[in-house]
Amino acid sequence: MGSNPYSESEAECESLQKIIDAHVHLSERGDDALIRFARMNGLRYTMDELLGTMREHKIVRGLLLSPPLQGSKPLPNDEVIALCEKSDAMLVPVITVEPTAKGDTAFSTGDLILSHPLTLDRLANKREQLTIVLCHFGNPWFDDVAELIYKHPNVYADISGLITPSDAYADKFLDWLARKISEAIYYAGGAEKVIFGTDYPVTTHTQALALVSRLEIAEGDKEKILWRNAEKVFRL
Repeated sequence: MGSNPYSESEAECESLQKIIDAHVHLSERGDDALIRFARMNGLRYTMDELLGTMREHKIVRGLLLSPPLQGSKPLPNDEVIALCEKSDAMLVPVITVEPTAKGDTAFSTGDLILSHPLTLDRLANKREQLTIVLCHFGNPWFDDVAELIYKHPNVYADISGLITPSDAYADKFLDWLARKISEAIYYAGGAEKVIFGTDYPVTTHTQALALVSRLEIAEGDKEKILWRNAEKVFRL
């Protein structure tokens, strides 16, 4: 294509006061199932790399979620906490309670029925005091997530992991993603329910920030996405 789809206006996002990455992964395990994504992105997938990249992009805090291990088991919570303790307070642990039924569209063994975001509608109805954050904006069911975050005061969605390593149609795909997220924000009447995340190492920080820069929304709404919403929801 001759142009880098992730180089446009990234500085625009970094010029804002600060950024919070609400969805990152890391481990020191050889059976980490995300290693293949790190290799595809040319990443070392180490603590030093992650913290260095966060500082480079002015990301002041990252929420560390367990990566899936081979066999679909999560990284044990004590290992997640130990990694955060070594992060100079830049990483905050997210404790995993693993459900018995699995749905994950990133792997061919995932059950698409269980992955659909509308499965959370009844839960949100019954547990109105429970804050729910949908990962990956329910990809590929963006319109359904737009309805969920509009309908439920307690439901939010992050925009992590939407871009995976690919050269074919990369620029057009980024434009399509930006359009879908922008339309969801129009539908919801604002960006108060959308939270920035990378899903490192699945999506790089450069790619994730490029997506935000292409959103056709007000700069104030971009600021909400990049840090204000996460600060409120996760009480950071």
